[in-house]
Amino acid sequence: MKLAIFRFALLGPVCIFLGCTWTPSADYSKLDLVAGGGTVTLNGQPLPNAVVMFENPDDGTVCVGLTDASGRYRLQVDSRKKGVTTGNKMVRISTATRIPGLNVGFGEEEGSAEEGGEDAPPERPQELVPARYNKDSQLTVEVTADRTIYDFELTSP
Repeated sequence: MKLAIFRFALLGPVCIFLGCTWTPSADYSKLDLVAGGGTVTLNGQPLPNAVVMFENPDDGTVCVGLTDASGRYRLQVDSRKKGVTTGNKMVRISTATRIPGLNVGFGEEEGSAEEGGEDAPPERPQELVPARYNKDSQLTVEVTADRTIYDFELTSP
């Protein structure tokens, strides 16, 4: 009995330490991922800080990218893995959408409630993209292994 207690006292902390440091990892090999990205312009000008979403209409899964100052974006499955799944996609582009880990920190508040009091809703960025390119999107693409560039030339009245 004393030997069992001694083993537990010695091995218990090791098992707890190993259990606490283990991190799950996603199995991306089951996804049919290809590189994907491009450029987004609005009225001929690069559109910075826009979220580009490629949504699978069958299962609702989404791959996202964020445009830089030149309007360029690269799609990613999550915060660790770049790429986009193949197939037909509904494309939504928005300057008002906020995605934790992409254009806002995890658990980070959007805006500040100081001016309106504690209960004031956070400020949302202005949506510069017409609804026909985001919530009522008419943009669709077919993602294939042979095509990796998806440019969007948006217009706004």
